[in-house]
Amino acid sequence: MKKLIIFIILSFMFVNYAESKEQKGSLSQSYNASVGDWAAYRLSEMIRITPFLQAPCLTIYDKRKNMILVEIYGVHNNVENAKKGLQGYWNFVKDFHIPDMNKNFGIELSENDYVIVYFYGKFNEKPKEMIRFEKGKMLLPQE
Repeated sequence: MKKLIIFIILSFMFVNYAESKEQKGSLSQSYNASVGDWAAYRLSEMIRITPFLQAPCLTIYDKRKNMILVEIYGVHNNVENAKKGLQGYWNFVKDFHIPDMNKNFGIELSENDYVIVYFYGKFNEKPKEMIRFEKGKMLLPQE
């Protein structure tokens, strides 16, 4: 009887261990979204439905740097035109996203909460960084 109880306990422990290993790293595991995650998601959706912002982009919240990162994948292969394209995205963030987050969620964001990077090329083909907006300044890439 004692061996049966030990076998049942060990079997139960093994099944629980196997189930926990399956859950880890899977789409079914829970994830606690932060305000930054929500703000980045909201910005991506706002950009998606805005007709004057044409270049594809990715928008994420970088938890390590505590800022929203926007990666634009544009068609301009010179700095001046890339800068104009990037400026359009920053103007949108400044004029629409920041006020929206304040009005609807009570969150005070500023230019220090964003990094916007303009790349030339497709994101899956090692695009070239043309210019970035960071801490309120337009910066050329450091090579």
